[in-house]
Amino acid sequence: LSAAIAAECVREKGKDEAYFKMHDKIFKEGNILDSGTATGPVTKTVQFGDAELKKWAKDIGYDISSCLDNKKYEQEVGKDLADGSAAGVSGTPAFFINGKLISGAQPFANFKQAIDAELA
Repeated sequence: LSAAIAAECVREKGKDEAYFKMHDKIFKEGNILDSGTATGPVTKTVQFGDAELKKWAKDIGYDISSCLDNKKYEQEVGKDLADGSAAGVSGTPAFFINGKLISGAQPFANFKQAIDAELA
């Protein structure tokens, strides 16, 4: 929840471009914590907290301390989580093709098959 709130705090300061920079930074740093490199394999769920999120935001040029401490976007992120759960999403990534859920990282062939079936 804190990572999503942190990304929203960054968006508040720098719009969508900043949000996606923070998104990428969180995943990059998570990989480093997991495998030791930014592009290493994901082998487990890593743990990090607000201190790391604040540092990572600062690394890309944003001070989110008060926003994150106040959990300013907790309600919004909670609603997003509830909406996803109601739609059958249980993790990320999740995709919908014409209302049909494709869950998890899937090969291109699975997307092609789902799209082709909808076009038929």
